[in-house]
Amino acid sequence: MEMKSLLSKNKKGAMEMSVGTIVTIVLLMSVLVLGVFLVQKIFQSSTNVVDQVDQQVQNQINQLFTDQGTDFVTIPQSQPVTISQGETGSFAFAVKNTGRSEKIYSYSISAEPGRNCQMNSEQAMNLIQLGSEGSGIKVISGKTMPAQEVRLSIPETTPLCLIRYKIDITNQNSPDYGTRNIDVEIVSGGGLF
Repeated sequence: MEMKSLLSKNKKGAMEMSVGTIVTIVLLMSVLVLGVFLVQKIFQSSTNVVDQVDQQVQNQINQLFTDQGTDFVTIPQSQPVTISQGETGSFAFAVKNTGRSEKIYSYSISAEPGRNCQMNSEQAMNLIQLGSEGSGIKVISGKTMPAQEVRLSIPETTPLCLIRYKIDITNQNSPDYGTRNIDVEIVSGGGLF
């Protein structure tokens, strides 16, 4: 009789344990599904924000083309671009395809430090961290290429200088499509005294 009672208690304990385990698993799965849903919503909203910013930038670029009546613009329009020692900065440019067919653009950037600059062209090019050249940029007729960002990182030890960066654009049909210059001035970082 004692043996029967003991087996009955074990079955009852096993049943209670399995019900508890099932409840725990259901709760954990609910939390997991809720977490995945929230993460998806967060990423979706951040993607929408990036798309809106990109659209606003493209609208501003298109406005620049309209205002200037040209097919090659640099952004910002006011020059020189000023970047402090120890910081990063950037400029951008875009080309509008005014032809009747799709064009494939390429670009390269070269540097010409000013006369009083204690830096050579190679050192000035080494300041570019992103966008020193690009190729295979397809633009259909009447449209504008996505803005090409050129990002510079200026170490704190960089001499104060004015550098002229020359942007050369070519396309598959014309080896010398266009050139624009943009000046970058390196100024003192203004650290704490």
